[in-house]
Amino acid sequence: KAYERSVKEARGRGDEVIVENIIHYDFEVTELVLAHLDEDGRVKISFPKPVGHVRSGSHYHVSWQPFLEYSEDDNSSIPVMGYGSDLHLREDPPHHELLWRSKWNGKTVPPEIIERVEKQIYDIAGKVVRALLSTNNGLRGAGIFGCELFVKLGDEETGDKPMVYFNEISPRPHDTGMVTLVTQDLSEMALHVRAILGLPIPSIRLLTPGASHVVLSRKNGYWAPRYSRVWEALKIPGVNVRLFGKPSTYYERRMGVVIAHAKNTLEARIKAMQAAHLLEEGIIYE
Repeated sequence: KAYERSVKEARGRGDEVIVENIIHYDFEVTELVLAHLDEDGRVKISFPKPVGHVRSGSHYHVSWQPFLEYSEDDNSSIPVMGYGSDLHLREDPPHHELLWRSKWNGKTVPPEIIERVEKQIYDIAGKVVRALLSTNNGLRGAGIFGCELFVKLGDEETGDKPMVYFNEISPRPHDTGMVTLVTQDLSEMALHVRAILGLPIPSIRLLTPGASHVVLSRKNGYWAPRYSRVWEALKIPGVNVRLFGKPSTYYERRMGVVIAHAKNTLEARIKAMQAAHLLEEGIIYE
């Protein structure tokens, strides 16, 4: 039954499916690996800060950057609000009971674990992109590759080490990466354009913590939906709104996105969630 459903409901066509084990990860990460030309015209691989995200279903719902934060002021990290956390369940209420919850929810992550996980993210994502671009004449290709990864922070009680697992890759700017419109000096779209045009990218700087949250339609089959409560959403400091202009609705179609910046990702996630839910409640179906 699983095979038949996989083939029938796949977005592509084929007779083969991939069978995977369940990984009880703490949250997901998108590494927006950038392939671009250096000053000598050779392909160079660069790594923006990883983008964290959680989702209850199969589609992106909320993301944030950086994926983990450490504050030198009070010598602590921002508490993890990963898979199955109270915040996650408010952002993206699941239709079914979750199979697990991150043991790190509400806890702070030591800086050495943050560094170790970040290094693994760059190593694994870089290995995948280099394999894709490898030719007999070296690397060939340019642009953003959205590399999705599962992150397990480890277990101090059992001695399990932090682990990062490759999931899938998209050869284009990624939906979770829309948060970079406010967090980076060059968004993922700007980086993609510069890379494919062969323009210089001297650095990729993270300017502020931020988060994104989708705006979903809740009804099927309505044309030309209108949006109210935009004023209320934009009254929240640091909030930006992007509506996609989709002409029709179906249940849980992504109609837009809210992007927010704040002093940390936790505050940004809450702002983005509040604004997105206001917009969802204010969609006019006629």
